[in-house]
Amino acid sequence: MSTDDPPAARRSTAPSRATTADVARLAGVSLKTASRALTGHPSVRDETRSRVLQASVALRFRPNGMARDLRRGGVATSIAFVFGDMMNAFYAEVAMGATEVINARDLTLVMASSGDQPARERPTVDSMLERRVQALLLVPIADDHSYLEGSGSSGPRSSRSTGRWRTRPATR
Repeated sequence: MSTDDPPAARRSTAPSRATTADVARLAGVSLKTASRALTGHPSVRDETRSRVLQASVALRFRPNGMARDLRRGGVATSIAFVFGDMMNAFYAEVAMGATEVINARDLTLVMASSGDQPARERPTVDSMLERRVQALLLVPIADDHSYLEGSGSSGPRSSRSTGRWRTRPATR
């Protein structure tokens, strides 16, 4: 296949992930019932819950955390950590400490590296903010962080400290 092929032809042939609708169909229940069974809702009979759970195992179903977060008002359960060089042991230490604190709050740390390339920092940060992370931990590489201004209206709030940008979760 060449790069001249249309995008649809270049797509992976890997099977798509199972959805709640797929689980419902296999279990022979409605989408709402499957959803309730998967989230432990008390109104679902044990026999029905068992069928739904068996179907979810058979399909290797994994809940869509981003969809769940959107239903809860768009607040993610993830904290982003964007740093420079993955081989730098300092960042591993920071990540270990952050993970300890974050896990204690039932949150998840999502990490990404800019590869110590200033031009990669903004797209990496933007990607994390698009995922509506609760907070952004940024080890700055680039000199200009003006792109973070105003991010508080759609995600983490930014504040300037000692010439560098840091972000903190929005207060409610």
